[in-house]
Amino acid sequence: MPAISPTVYTGPYTANGTQTEFSFNFSIVSAADIRVEIDSVAISSLLYTVEFGATGGTVTFAAAPVVGAQILLLSAPDYLQTSEFENEGAYNLATINTINRRASVKALVTEDKASRALKVPRGEEGLEIPLSDVASIVAVGESLLAGSDIPTVAGAVASIAAAAPHVGEIAAIVPGLPSIAAIAADITGPDTIGDVAGIILQVTQLAPHAAAVSTVAPHVAGINVAAANIAAIIAAPAAAAEATAQAAIATTAAATVNASITPIMYGRGAPNALTGGPNGATYIDTSSGRQYGPKAAGVWPTRFVLLGIPGSGYEPVTVVFMIGQSNADGFSTNYSTTTALAAGYGYEYYYNNGGFGAVLPLGPCRLGRTFGGPQSAFAQTWAAGGGGAVIFVDCAVGGSSMVSAYKAALTGTTDIASLSGGTWDLSDPANLYDNYIREHMQRALREIERFGFAIKKKIIYHSQGEQDALGGASQAAHEASFRPFATRVKADFPDIWWLTENLGTNQSGTNAVASTKIRASQAAVAADLAFSSWMKIGSTLAQAFSGLGYFSDTLHYDQTGYNLLGIDMATAGLAFTRSNGLFAVPEGMKYADLLSHLPPVNNWYRLALTTVASGAFNVSAFNDPATPYATTGYDTSGVNRVDATQSLAWTFPNANPKEVVFYAHVSTGATLAINAFTGNARIAAVSVIDEGFPLSGLNINGTNETVSGIVVTDADLYRLSGAKMREIGIGPTANFTAATLSNTLLAKLSGLTLLSLSRCPAIAANLDLTLIPNLTVYAHSASGLTVAQVNARLVALDANGKSGGSASLSQYLAGVYPHAVPTGAGATAKASLIAKGWSITTD
Repeated sequence: MPAISPTVYTGPYTANGTQTEFSFNFSIVSAADIRVEIDSVAISSLLYTVEFGATGGTVTFAAAPVVGAQILLLSAPDYLQTSEFENEGAYNLATINTINRRASVKALVTEDKASRALKVPRGEEGLEIPLSDVASIVAVGESLLAGSDIPTVAGAVASIAAAAPHVGEIAAIVPGLPSIAAIAADITGPDTIGDVAGIILQVTQLAPHAAAVSTVAPHVAGINVAAANIAAIIAAPAAAAEATAQAAIATTAAATVNASITPIMYGRGAPNALTGGPNGATYIDTSSGRQYGPKAAGVWPTRFVLLGIPGSGYEPVTVVFMIGQSNADGFSTNYSTTTALAAGYGYEYYYNNGGFGAVLPLGPCRLGRTFGGPQSAFAQTWAAGGGGAVIFVDCAVGGSSMVSAYKAALTGTTDIASLSGGTWDLSDPANLYDNYIREHMQRALREIERFGFAIKKKIIYHSQGEQDALGGASQAAHEASFRPFATRVKADFPDIWWLTENLGTNQSGTNAVASTKIRASQAAVAADLAFSSWMKIGSTLAQAFSGLGYFSDTLHYDQTGYNLLGIDMATAGLAFTRSNGLFAVPEGMKYADLLSHLPPVNNWYRLALTTVASGAFNVSAFNDPATPYATTGYDTSGVNRVDATQSLAWTFPNANPKEVVFYAHVSTGATLAINAFTGNARIAAVSVIDEGFPLSGLNINGTNETVSGIVVTDADLYRLSGAKMREIGIGPTANFTAATLSNTLLAKLSGLTLLSLSRCPAIAANLDLTLIPNLTVYAHSASGLTVAQVNARLVALDANGKSGGSASLSQYLAGVYPHAVPTGAGATAKASLIAKGWSITTD
C-alpha cells in the first residue's frame, strides 16, 4: 500500500483572483473525500474538480475565487460502512487495501479533532461538570465575553487560587461589600483587602458559585489551557459524538474481519490429499490465483474462486481503449524494432469470450499476436511524461467501417479478439459498439481494478477510416456516423478523453481522395465546440508516411511509423488531458509483482521453464498452421519481456535464476521443443501451471553431453496434455528422476506413437512398452541398457502387433557404455519386427 500523508488539511490560501489550481498535501481515497471552504463556508463539489495521488493532489476551481478569499482544503472522509463481503466469495486484496487505506485516513482526521478537544494531564481524573452547573458556567462565560474580562481573570489566576480556600468567608461578607470596598480604599499592601478590592467585580460574580470554584481550584493549570482553547471546548460535544460513532464503526468492522479469519495455506498447484491443513482452512494456489476451501471432513474441495493478483494493490494507471481498425491495434510485420519499454510503464488487458480477463505485461507483441503497434511507444512516452503507467484495451476491429454502407461481413463473433469486419455506425442494429465493444470496455474497467490498479484517466485512441476510404465515403457521410458514435461513447463514459489519429493513406486515385475527406471529417468533429473540450486530433504524421516509406502494405503502417505515432499521440495527449507531471514514473514494483504471478487466461494454458545459468536456449512451439493465436512467452526477469512467435531464442546475461512462462491457446495443438544452444545453458525444471497444456509432442535436447539438469516429473509430463500427447523426445539435456517415465505414466499416455530417449540413463530401465500399444517409433540409445532390458523392449514391440515402424536400441558409447546385443527371445522378436516392415537398429 502506498504511503499516507499524516496531514489532514492544507491552507488557508489567499486567493489572487486569477489562480484556479490549489494543491493539497493530505491523502484521500476518492474525490468525494475532500471539503473545500471559502471564507469558512463549505462549497459545492460542482464548483471544482479534484485530481489526486497517494499523498496529495490538486483542486481546480471552475472559476478563480475572488481576491482576498481564504481557501481551506480539508480531508473529509465518509464514515459510513460501504464495503460488504459475500460469504465464501472472492477475497480481493485490492479492495481490502482500499478499505484499510480509507480507515487510516479516517483515523487521522479523528485524531486531529481529538487533539483539539479539552484535555487534562495524563494520570489525572477527567473533568466532570454536573449538568446543573453547565448553564451557570455558560452564563459566566457569556458575561465574561460581554464584559471583555477574560484577560483580567486570566491575569488574576494566582489570586483566585489564593482566595479559593476562603470562599466561605468571602461568601459571608458579600452582603457587606459596599463597606468593605470603602475600607479597602484606605488599606494597601500585599495580601490585604486592597488586593481583594481590586478584583471585587470578579469576586462578586463568582460568589454564587463558591462550591464550583472550590472544585475547580485544584485544576487552575487546566483552566489556563481551557481559556486558550475556548473554541475547541464549544466544539468538543460534537467531536465526541463523531468519535463515538467512528469507534462503533471500527468495532463492527473489526468484528466482521475477525469473524472471517480462517487458516490460510499457500502453494503452487491445486491442493490434494498430501497438502494437509485443518478443516476450515483456505488454500491459495499462487500460480493461478485460485482460492480453494474451506476444507471439510479432511477433504479439499475442487471448487475455487479467482482472486485478485497478489501485490501492492495500488498503481495509478491510464486506461487507453484502442478503437477503430487494425492500425489502432497495430499490424506491423517488423515488431522487433518496437520502441523499448521500461519495466512497469505498460500493460495490456486481454479478454476471451465466455471467461475472465487478465492484465498482462506489455511487450513488442501482445498475447497471441505476432504484430507490433504503437502501444509501446505511447506507454513509454506517457509514463516518462508523468501520466502514470498505461493499460491498453484492444477494442479495434480489422476491416470495420464508420459508415454502415461500406462495411464488410462481420466474422469472429465468438471471441472479441477475433472480430473482423462490421461497422461502428449506430444506425446499424448489428453495430460493433452496442453489440460487443461497450460491454467489453465496461468489463475491462472492472477487472483492471480487480488486479489492483487505480484508474486515473480513460482515453480513446482512435485510428479508423481505411475501410470507408476503400468505399469512397464523403466527408458528410463520415461525419453523420462519426458524430453520434463519439457522442454515445462520451455519454456512456463521461470522464473519457478522445485522441484521434488522422488517417494516412498509401493509395492513389479515388481512395486517396476519400482519405482526404475522412481526415476533414475527423478534424471538423474535433474542432466542434460540442467535442473540442474532450476530443483532439492527436497526430497528423500518418499523412506523410507514404512518401517516407512507413507502410508495410497498402493499408498498414510499418513499425517505424507506429513508433512515431505512439510518441506523437502520447505527447499531445499529455498536454490535452493535463497529465504532464501528474505522477512519478512507475517504480516497476507492480510490474515485477505481476510477472511473478502471471494470471490464468480463459482458453490459454501456462507452462514454466526455469533456467539457472547464463547462456542461450531456444524454445519453439510449432503451431498448427490453422491456429489464429501464437504461443506467447514472458521472461519473468523482464529482460526480454514478451515475444509471440513460433520460435523464441533468448540469451540470458547472468547466472541468476529466471523463469520463462509460455501461454498456449487451446487451439494450438503444438509440438514444444526446448534446445540449449551453448554448453553453459541450463534449464533446471519444466513445470506445468495449467493442466491440459495443448501439446501433441515434447522434445528436449542440447548441443552436447555436458548440458544437463532438466528435471521433468511424471506428474508434469502428464499435466502437459495427458492422453493427447503423441510424441516425446528426450535428448542429452535431460536428467530425469528415477520415477520419471514410469510404467504408471506410460499407461496414461495411451496415445503415444513416438518415444525417443537418448543418453538418459536415469530413466527407469524396466519400461513396459505394451502399455503404449500405438508406439511405432521408439529409440532408447546410448543409455546403458543391459542385454536383458534390450530383449524386453523388442519383445514388447513385437507383441503390440504394429507394422512398418522403427526402433533404435544401440547402447554402445565409447568409454561409457558397452555393447548390448539382443539374444534369445530378443533376437527372435527383432526378426519378427523386421518381417512386419520395421527398421531395427541394435548393437
